[in-house]
Amino acid sequence: MNDESKNIYRICRENAGLKLNEAAARLGPCERSLKYWESYDPVTGEGRLPSESIVIQMTKVYVTPLQKNADYLLVQHWVLNTEIGRLLFPRLNLIDLMDLKNLPSAFLKYQAEREDVETLDSRMRKVVIDNQISEQEKDTSNDFLKEISESIISGWGLMFALMANGCQINNNEITRNERKVKHGEKLFAWR
Repeated sequence: MNDESKNIYRICRENAGLKLNEAAARLGPCERSLKYWESYDPVTGEGRLPSESIVIQMTKVYVTPLQKNADYLLVQHWVLNTEIGRLLFPRLNLIDLMDLKNLPSAFLKYQAEREDVETLDSRMRKVVIDNQISEQEKDTSNDFLKEISESIISGWGLMFALMANGCQINNNEITRNERKVKHGEKLFAWR
């Protein structure tokens, strides 16, 4: 099977260095179920889609010493297999799981996309100041929306690359400049 025909579940298992029988033993289902999940094709519907609880279990089992978690599998599963995920992220180029360690590329793409947004900031500020978008302002607004979308998508890519390199998101605390801020408190950033 070539890399293009592998699905996200098989790629994550292989990235974790697990054989089919080892993964099945850790996940609980039989090897045959795992084979069905790993042959699932969201386009054709062939194979079998794993349940959300199995995908969550996979994120706990498919880890490596460098890759402390496989949370990106959750988002990939959501985008590939749910209508809501496809509607929210229609242009999300799912990260090539074979090359998740390419942090410099992910970071530079994110920086470039963020700079594109920043170049439109002053024009967009003039558009939104009166709390309405006129016909003459639609082009600027559409350009800004496109750049924001691309920035968000590249941000997801950077998040996946960071996670694949051992970083974890702690939902209860945000660490910023070695200062911990409890969830719910506000951070203000001044330039």
